Amino acid sequence: PTAEQAASEASSLPGFSWFHFSGHADPTLGSHRTLLWIKNGRPEAIDAPSLVQMLRWAELVVLNGCKSLALAEALAHAGVPNVVSWETLTPDDASSRFGVAFWKRVAEETHAGVPLRDAARLAFFSGELAVRSATTAGSLANGALPAFTPRFALGIDPQDAALVKQAAPGRGRCLPAAGPDAVGRIAAGRPVLLQPQRPCGDLPAIPDHYKERPADAALRERLIKDGLQSVSLLGRGCGGAATLAGTAGLGKSTLAAVLARDVRVQSAFHDGIFWLRFGQERSALDVLRELAGMIDVDISALREQQAAVIDAIARWLDTRRCLLILDDVWTPEQAKPFTRLHAGRLLTTRVREVATRAGGRTQEIGALEWRQALRLLAACMQTGADLSTDADAKELVRLSGGLPVVLEQWGAVCRDQSMGSFLEELRRARGQNTFVDVEGGGDYEYDTFFAGMEVQLLRLEVNDAQIERCCCRLAVLPEDTEMPLSVAAMLWGVDDVDAAKIARKLEGQNLAKRTEAGGRTEASLSLLDLHLQYLRHRGRNAIAVWHAALLRGWMEGCVGGVLKPVGYWRRAGVLKHHLGGTGSVLLPESLTELNISGSSVGKEGAKALASALEGNAALKTLNLFRNNIGPEGATAIGEALRGNGVLHTLYIGTNKVGDEGAKAIGGALAVNG
Repeated sequence: PTAEQAASEASSLPGFSWFHFSGHADPTLGSHRTLLWIKNGRPEAIDAPSLVQMLRWAELVVLNGCKSLALAEALAHAGVPNVVSWETLTPDDASSRFGVAFWKRVAEETHAGVPLRDAARLAFFSGELAVRSATTAGSLANGALPAFTPRFALGIDPQDAALVKQAAPGRGRCLPAAGPDAVGRIAAGRPVLLQPQRPCGDLPAIPDHYKERPADAALRERLIKDGLQSVSLLGRGCGGAATLAGTAGLGKSTLAAVLARDVRVQSAFHDGIFWLRFGQERSALDVLRELAGMIDVDISALREQQAAVIDAIARWLDTRRCLLILDDVWTPEQAKPFTRLHAGRLLTTRVREVATRAGGRTQEIGALEWRQALRLLAACMQTGADLSTDADAKELVRLSGGLPVVLEQWGAVCRDQSMGSFLEELRRARGQNTFVDVEGGGDYEYDTFFAGMEVQLLRLEVNDAQIERCCCRLAVLPEDTEMPLSVAAMLWGVDDVDAAKIARKLEGQNLAKRTEAGGRTEASLSLLDLHLQYLRHRGRNAIAVWHAALLRGWMEGCVGGVLKPVGYWRRAGVLKHHLGGTGSVLLPESLTELNISGSSVGKEGAKALASALEGNAALKTLNLFRNNIGPEGATAIGEALRGNGVLHTLYIGTNKVGDEGAKAIGGALAVNG
């Protein structure tokens, strides 16, 4: 049919779900023309946006034409769950054999009740096998033995002159450089199956100004090719001649998130991609529990048995092809248990020892060269100006060390003031303040970055004091955690509408990251590690008060006097973090029953609750079941109970309190039973 007829027929078939194109998909026609029909000897082309719109409701699309991968990716991003295409040129005979075998297998598998996703994958393998097994008359043993020999070498780009003797443009037989199994065969090109999926976990957002570097593309190809091997992303270089492992702020997590969202990577790991964030505060067991929850492996009876948890997860992974992204790993001990799992691993770290001991390959991520850095600075300033001759811009790039995180921050600041005035304030702040050390920071002087934050906060204090106060209070956030805006409203003492406005302003200043609700119940806020580290340092004398105010606001929301953690408060480590951060909390008079079973508040959380119990006048029931409070926590609770005549029910099982803790609780009951 003509292009118009094809579009018309597709639109008149609302239930159609499978689509096959066999013909020319010639990229030389230009970016606006994608597929080519021939009618009465006259070519008719259709543009990519029209074709995507036409096919976006399909369940399976086969583009059996040369270099159709870009269109296939567009269809996958539009929501088509199964797309087959060719990354390269391909001979007509090879593509024809592939198509016939593919559809025959699809028909067989779907007729037998196999889900289409699995059927398409099996059919793709059958199509590849049909090309690989095609033969032609030839001979073996240097011509001594007549025989039919393999005709095609699949996976070889016909246009690669280093591997293929070009008998005609994009056509020819493989040279010895293509390998002993391919030499002499016709280069058949590379078919690609795309099966997009949504990665599991809280992936960071991709900055609007992100640009792929050549090394990024090479890493994607390596990840797809290596499959179940381990790849580590390691910081390298901070400007000048320094080449040091561990630099923060180079964009390692951003690159990992880009790869996790890449449809080719998703298709290579078709059984799932799992984003697992570590940081300095999470243990390997914490992350293993999170992974078990993602894959619905029940480990309720194995909570503290790390080896048994690993075995349970390993059994699930053994028959699947998955990718685990281990983000921001700080110690070899955090990563070690994951080396026992049969899955691809992509690991980001500041610490060279972690990358070395994780095994597999290491990809070092370097700082931006000065031209890239200037373009990034201009993008973050939201200006189209060429900064290559601007002396102030060059000085900012020099001071940034080429780190994207620093340039993003300073670009946001320089939207509202000149670069020259910011430089003056930056130098003054560096001379007047003592900042914090950054572990794994390499040779870059992060004092300069923190000085920039101080300048920004001081200006906010003058121009919008409420925004400055709200930003500082985000110091209570747990590491690598998103805080729902309803919780932020409690922290800031405002209503939900004002919290949303404040969040947008903080995002505009690049002081926080705001995640829209999407499939979540509400929008949320999070902080970069460096921002959180500085805010904790800056607010160190007030942070305990902020933790206490947030906890008080949460507890005052109890219904009928009963409170049990849900949502944000139920996340692993959240209650432990806030209770430990305050040291003590004042229980509201409206709260009569507190059930925090399974919250793992630990000994510090138990000590904070013990302090609250000493002045308690309302709480009658406290459920601390399975909170890992240990002997110290149990002793603190016991001491508090000696002077508490209100609490009458305490659940404290599965806490490893030991003899010391048991004696403390028993002694308190004897005195105040």
